Amino acid sequence: MGIRSPVHSRIIRARKLQNHRNLHPCQYQRRPPYTESAGSIIELNNLVISHTMGDTNVIRVSHTRRERKEYAIVVEWELYEISARDEKFQKGYIEMLIKRITCQVKSNDVETFSRLQTNWELIHNLKGFIGQIGGWDIKNKLSACIYSFWESKEDYDYFMGNVHDEIVSKSNQSKTYSSINVELFEEVNNITGLLDDFISVLRKSKFIRTALTDVKEDRINHFKEVQNQVWSPGMKTTNAMLGGKFACSSKDNHRYLTLTGWVSQEAHENYTNHLFTNLKLRANTELDIIRISSQHFVSEDSWKVLGDHL
Repeated sequence: MGIRSPVHSRIIRARKLQNHRNLHPCQYQRRPPYTESAGSIIELNNLVISHTMGDTNVIRVSHTRRERKEYAIVVEWELYEISARDEKFQKGYIEMLIKRITCQVKSNDVETFSRLQTNWELIHNLKGFIGQIGGWDIKNKLSACIYSFWESKEDYDYFMGNVHDEIVSKSNQSKTYSSINVELFEEVNNITGLLDDFISVLRKSKFIRTALTDVKEDRINHFKEVQNQVWSPGMKTTNAMLGGKFACSSKDNHRYLTLTGWVSQEAHENYTNHLFTNLKLRANTELDIIRISSQHFVSEDSWKVLGDHL
């Protein structure tokens, strides 16, 4: 199937089509004239497909979930494949797993740590690996900040079970730091900036801003709402924020990561000095937050790894 451009463009997801040809993990767009719910995005997480209709690439769908309610509906869709590998992550349509790593590096081993960090280039061809970036926290020059991005938990688990330990043991990088902290996060929303796809954000960002926030139980909805309605569009107006991710901890649904890439450290400083305070007042998140911490770093080119399929 080739890429087409229907008038009403909506993204859905499909699982493997049982007893038919494999449609997973492609993305599909809904075809007109079936526009009875064109204003909504329906995510077919528990998809039941009754049959296909030959070469027309039309399927009949029943029993889908929309806005946490079950609908027993039958709708015809025409499938338009959006390049399952090369364009799979465009515009954040597919959630990803984000690994946050912080190492407190020994003062005498900074150069060694940085040199050994380049060994992670070995993971560039692993299935499901999207990319990895990192740098030195500008507020703590001995704190190495590393973020890696994966298509799925399954791909990440394969890496950890079959590849990770061998790279660590051969490099002896663990001897260069006194402590390490690792957390996993699952994407909640894409943060749209100057660039349309996150892969380009990883490739072109010169400066990374992150915030790690613990949110009160009764304020989670408000915190997420202002992220989408205030912070993300506000940063986009700078014409310097390339894009990013808003994610929730895999272990604690009160803990959120916000990561954005910028054209330069100077551009980010300009945002902080001229726009941040105004957005903070509009968002009024002080009542939401239990605690917040941040990492800001210049992206080290030698630490950057992009997946082979990108």
